[in-house]
Amino acid sequence: MMGKKASIPGSAVSDVSVSGIQSNTQQFTEDLDLQESLIPEEFHVIKNKGVLGLEYYEDKYTTLLEDSEKKLRIFPSMKPNGRSEVIQLTKVMDSMLKKAKVDESLQTSGPTEMHSLLELLKKEQNIYNIVFHELIRQVSVDCVERGELLAKLRQRYVNLLDRIPRQVRSLHNSMMAQRALDRRLTDELIQFKNSIELLASELFQVQKHDHKMIKDATYAKEQLARALEETQQKSTMLEEYRELYELQRRRLEINLGYMTEERDLWSSTTYKLARKVIERNQLQLVRTLYLSEKYWNQVVRHFLVVLATKDTSDLTEIQLITESWRKSMVYFGEELERVEESSREKLRHIQTGLQEQHQYFKENVFTEQSFKGVPHDDMNQILNDLTSWEKVITEELEHFAGVLLLTNQESLNKKTEMQQKWTELGQKILERHQSLEGETPPELNSMKDVNTNVTELIQQYTRRVDGENGVANGLMSLFSSFEMWSSSLQAQKDGSRKLLESDWHSFSQLLPEWMAQVDSTVKLIGTIQSEADLKQGKSHTRLAPRDVFKMLQQWILATTAETEKDDVYLTQELNNLHKVMVQWVVDLLMYLTSEVSEESTTSEYPEEAETSQTTETKLVGDAEQLAKKLNQFSLLIISCCKEIVEDVSQKTDVDPDSALKRLETVQTKCNAWIDNCNLILSDITGCAVSLVSPESRIKVYTTEEQLMAPSLPLKSKLQEKKQPSVQKHSKSLGKTEPDDSSTEDFWTPTAISDQPNVTDGLSYDFMKIIGHDTNIFQKSLKVKEEALSPGSTVKVSKPQTVKAQEAFNSLAALDHLQQQLLLTELRAQRAEEVTENLNERLKTAQDRILELEQQLASQTAPVGEESPTEEDLAESTVSKMGSSPKKSVKFKKSKLP
Repeated sequence: MMGKKASIPGSAVSDVSVSGIQSNTQQFTEDLDLQESLIPEEFHVIKNKGVLGLEYYEDKYTTLLEDSEKKLRIFPSMKPNGRSEVIQLTKVMDSMLKKAKVDESLQTSGPTEMHSLLELLKKEQNIYNIVFHELIRQVSVDCVERGELLAKLRQRYVNLLDRIPRQVRSLHNSMMAQRALDRRLTDELIQFKNSIELLASELFQVQKHDHKMIKDATYAKEQLARALEETQQKSTMLEEYRELYELQRRRLEINLGYMTEERDLWSSTTYKLARKVIERNQLQLVRTLYLSEKYWNQVVRHFLVVLATKDTSDLTEIQLITESWRKSMVYFGEELERVEESSREKLRHIQTGLQEQHQYFKENVFTEQSFKGVPHDDMNQILNDLTSWEKVITEELEHFAGVLLLTNQESLNKKTEMQQKWTELGQKILERHQSLEGETPPELNSMKDVNTNVTELIQQYTRRVDGENGVANGLMSLFSSFEMWSSSLQAQKDGSRKLLESDWHSFSQLLPEWMAQVDSTVKLIGTIQSEADLKQGKSHTRLAPRDVFKMLQQWILATTAETEKDDVYLTQELNNLHKVMVQWVVDLLMYLTSEVSEESTTSEYPEEAETSQTTETKLVGDAEQLAKKLNQFSLLIISCCKEIVEDVSQKTDVDPDSALKRLETVQTKCNAWIDNCNLILSDITGCAVSLVSPESRIKVYTTEEQLMAPSLPLKSKLQEKKQPSVQKHSKSLGKTEPDDSSTEDFWTPTAISDQPNVTDGLSYDFMKIIGHDTNIFQKSLKVKEEALSPGSTVKVSKPQTVKAQEAFNSLAALDHLQQQLLLTELRAQRAEEVTENLNERLKTAQDRILELEQQLASQTAPVGEESPTEEDLAESTVSKMGSSPKKSVKFKKSKLP
């Protein structure tokens, strides 16, 4: 537990050091009573007790322990005589200076910087006073006189420093007084200058008036001279820039010409080299492939120009039609508004007359519930008003019937026809620009929305023109009422009928109804809702012509932008497709003209063989993607331009089918390119390749490519019948010494059997043959004979085809079997001769044995025993010795060659 008020790291002193210091200074402190330190308590260092103090009880029999809290303080110490007190004092001084912010920049806290400086000096002086006091107290421990001297010196310095602020204050006061004096003198000087300026201004005005014209003339002359000089400089600089630009332009044109010539030279050289490679290696399919792509590119580019031209003309026509429609609609709407406003004014005039008559009847005829009668003049005025109102209503009703109605309806029908015309054109344009997936542009739906609004706008005008909004029925009702009462008043005037009070009362009661009916009719004029919908309470939105025009214009702009964007996209797609096709043909040509044979690559360079296989796979994969994209693009171009070509053909009298035939060449050349790719890749891979399915192609008229199409399945079947050992493709496709198997496969047996002896009558050494891939080969007519085997005497013609090689191998095997059979017959004949010799020797040996046995039997046989006959002896002898000759014969047969 810490017993100090403030802890400073590194300032704690051990108990041993403290006890040593106290023992050394005990004698000195007894003689001198030191003053208490001025260091604030927050910087005091208290020794840690280490243990709790002893508890005691306040009792007379208890010993009171002396509190030792005061003796635990080690800084400032009562007996300072070590370095630790000095070090701790230094730290305390630094802490106090830092806390007082002495070393920081001076901040203005008083009225002026001088006041702030004095305040800071006061704080700093107080800190130095505390440190000096503590230092003097520490020094006085060893030498009191030295401490007194330091105290006196400190006091002198304090007095000196006290005089400095007083002097600074006095200087500040004198400076402020001088400033006040200067300020007052400055004000007087300014007033004096102002008076001089006022006096001088009058003189300057006179001089200014005298010299104004001279200065203006001089200035104008200088400005003119300066402007002329700047103009001349600018013209000279402009001429220099123009010359520099012309020089640079000529230089760039020359460089561009050189680069263009070099590019054309390299391009022509590359093309010539490619043609020479194709001709030397007789790569007719590659040549056909290139020509098909080139012609297809030209035809498609031509039809893209036709498509863009047609789109531009159709869009221009749409803009003209819509602009004419807009102007006619604006004019029609303005005329309709004018007529409706005239009708409103006339009906309001009728309504005002009805109000006047109603007021007249209310004030003069029926007053205080009594009938005063209608004078003859007033009745004539009422009759005249009704007659004039009938004429006005009749004129208004003529707008809803007769010639005016037919004229308005015809005008609206023309506008509807114009709408249908631009709709058809817009639909054709948008349907021509479908995506590769067959999706129509979003502008087609926008066109439907626009047409819906246009149709609704025309229907609104139709209701207003026909009077279906209730105006016609309201006018008819008013006209019938006015007509009935005008006839009654006319009869009253003629004397044929007399109107009673009840009649006049009924007439006065009808006036408010007529006013309400006229008011409702005025409100109905210009409305767009039909009378039936109005009665049913259906809500209806009024279309503003300006909004419809804006929507139509936005659709035209969107359609134009989409069409131009699609035309640019098709051109870019054609360029990319052309680039990819040319690159694929170049890769194919490089692959076919490779000088490294397949066998050497496989045996000696397996890495190159793997690269070759990868190249084949890449060629096939790229060709599949390219063929699909080519077919889709061709279908898209045909679908876009078919309608245009048909329209052109109908308008053309001279050769109307030429455009259609040219459009058909797009798919024809596309199919030719795909078929040639199938042939080439089939020969490369050794198996049938079909890049595009037949169902995805367009059926066109009969062409040369379709006539050659039946040969494709035949080739596939023949390739499937080949043995695996024979299915090896040759990189030298179509070279001078081709694979005659592909050529022989497409020869028909009838063609060979029709001329069996044609070779005997020919005087040429070679014969040219057209293969299935349109390549022309040379076949030698001279027959070279060679032996079937090294030891055979049979000679046959040298095989030149795969089937001939198979027949040659069969003949060689048959000849070998015949030789083996002859050797076997020779060995059999030798074996028969040896057998005959052995049989003769055996027979001789048997005879000899038989004689010997007979002799032996005659000598040893007892009397009375029957002697064996010769036959028995012979059989026994043969049974004993018959096996050994056979073994010897077998052994000798095994030794035969």
